[in-house]
Amino acid sequence: MKNIFFYSILFLFVIINAYSNDDRVFYWMRPGPREKGTSGLWKVHGSNGKIGFVNDKDDLNIPLMYSDADEFSEEVAAVKIGDGGWGFINKMNMIIVPFIYDEAYSFSEGLAAVKLNGKWGYIDKKGKTTIPFIYDRTHRFSEGFTAVKFNGKWGYIDKKGKTIIPFIYDGAGYCNDGLLSVEQDNKLGFIDRDNKIIIPIIYDRVGFFNEGLIMVSTGFFEEAKYGAINKSGEIVIPVIYDCCIDSFENGHTRVKLNGKYGLINSSGKIVVPIIYDKLDYFYAMSIIEQGMIIPSCIAVVKIGDQKGIIDNEYNFVPMKKIYSYDKD
Repeated sequence: MKNIFFYSILFLFVIINAYSNDDRVFYWMRPGPREKGTSGLWKVHGSNGKIGFVNDKDDLNIPLMYSDADEFSEEVAAVKIGDGGWGFINKMNMIIVPFIYDEAYSFSEGLAAVKLNGKWGYIDKKGKTTIPFIYDRTHRFSEGFTAVKFNGKWGYIDKKGKTIIPFIYDGAGYCNDGLLSVEQDNKLGFIDRDNKIIIPIIYDRVGFFNEGLIMVSTGFFEEAKYGAINKSGEIVIPVIYDCCIDSFENGHTRVKLNGKYGLINSSGKIVVPIIYDKLDYFYAMSIIEQGMIIPSCIAVVKIGDQKGIIDNEYNFVPMKKIYSYDKD
């Protein structure tokens, strides 16, 4: 309790000092549009070289006083003051975990990975150590599990610190729809919680499950080939395509083969022939451009000099003018 009181007094001093030196000019770096369900505060970078947080109206709710910070997660944020340690604050800019850690990750499923004296462990929102500081590296919890590195090898533990997957892998990433990603000999795959291989550890890249499928690829750069596998490890979309399999939207995804584009569904069936030079999505939209209405369609396409749409029945409909394609 005395420690919290001490840090609170120190914190108040830093806030006052930050305001006195803050020229109130700041800019924000957002990776994309703000999404519903987020914390309501976003990290911003000030012209004074410090970090603060703004609300929905871009009002500065938390002053520009931190040397480093993560975004809010589960109502708290990991922040760092000056050259000191990392700690956690709430939306009122009150300390909930003292600034004593070497590094810190955001909270996930009620726990945060923090580093102390060169080792990683986990704490709760009261700063209580729940999983001891014995790990070389860690990740955030997902679906009740997290990947951790111990004595040079990776495995998985649960929220009580119990080893679920032994430390035998060269790398590990995340829990995805009940499966755990692992790396062995520079190849990636997935295992289940009994350490049974579900998706063979033979791929150079893997993605996240979407509509029951996960993107996988072999090779790199121009030699890369892409496909998709289901949770049983069965190949649904052959690993033959030249571009990354996008997330499925309304049951479709774009593919590229031999320089041409088309659409396939989540069963791997080609629903739009792979013959187009360009193909962009316009799902269930009507587009008005320069006085012309483009009806609701699945995609906008181009083949040679001919531009058109793919309608909701998968038919090609020629169009004389599509503004976004006239910029080619």
